[in-house]
Amino acid sequence: ATKATKATKATKASYLISEFQPNPTGLLQDSQKIELSGPPNTAFEGCIWSVEADGLATEEGAAAAATSFGMVNRINSVWGTFDANGLLAVTVPELENPSFTIFLSQSCPTGNVNINDNTAALLAAVQTIYDSIGVPDSVADANNLPLIRTTLDNPPGTDLGYIGGQPKLVFRDSSSGALYQVDDQGSASPSSVFDAHGTQMAVAEFDPDPRQTSFGVINPTRFSAMADIVGDPHIHTLDGGHYTLLREGSFLAWHFDLPQPHVEWQIFAHYAGRQSFTKGLLLVDTSGSEPSSMEITSERCEWQTQSNSKKWSSVNSTVPEVLLSG
Repeated sequence: ATKATKATKATKASYLISEFQPNPTGLLQDSQKIELSGPPNTAFEGCIWSVEADGLATEEGAAAAATSFGMVNRINSVWGTFDANGLLAVTVPELENPSFTIFLSQSCPTGNVNINDNTAALLAAVQTIYDSIGVPDSVADANNLPLIRTTLDNPPGTDLGYIGGQPKLVFRDSSSGALYQVDDQGSASPSSVFDAHGTQMAVAEFDPDPRQTSFGVINPTRFSAMADIVGDPHIHTLDGGHYTLLREGSFLAWHFDLPQPHVEWQIFAHYAGRQSFTKGLLLVDTSGSEPSSMEITSERCEWQTQSNSKKWSSVNSTVPEVLLSG
């Protein structure tokens, strides 16, 4: 990111808040971790700070200055290098309990001021705001969070919905980037997971378990978010707009069949490696009495065919006949 002379709003954030604990379980701690995401293997310098969202004056004629709403606090310079996965876990003093909006910016505010006192000077000091997440601990505060955002000229970010209490964990889906929050039930019952709007999600839809922190490693992914595609969870849309890499394994990518004449084709895809690269495609034709197959792998970049002989042999043409005729 290049420095600017005034605050700018990024159209596509280069840096994001990936995971943090708004109110860590247990007694007060001296420090806590916050995970950021950005370009892999690059150095980063920035600032994490928060704005108080509790105590907005609601009575007619009440002075907003008499409340804590809008006060800037927990100002911390952060730096480090993003790892090969684009993750950087930084340590900061423990955040004040919600409600608040946490910000990630290029530079730090000049002091503990109220955002309403000299908004222009504050925005000039922080330069680019990369990301922000509003966390409420009541319905009233959830309704008030947008006031912070509009005062600061609508920076990139999300205001979370109220989930019945203070979330103990907020994280981004490692595939879609969607925000999720985990409530704190203490020892009463297992924690639940909610989306950014405050709608409860099924824990079983995530892999791995989203109720545990994962600082420094890839966050959980909600696989049922891809439920519109049957079989291969890597394909997000079929119009070429997106291709979402999720996890390793072999999956049914495509299936075509006709009752008369009987035609049944399947394409399986195998993914492997840290970024789940495509390692092989297997085409299976079960239309006839004896199934036949064709495959291409990254190990042998040529099409192989298998039929009744059960032996794989090279295909002379670089384009499978089944593709030319279909």
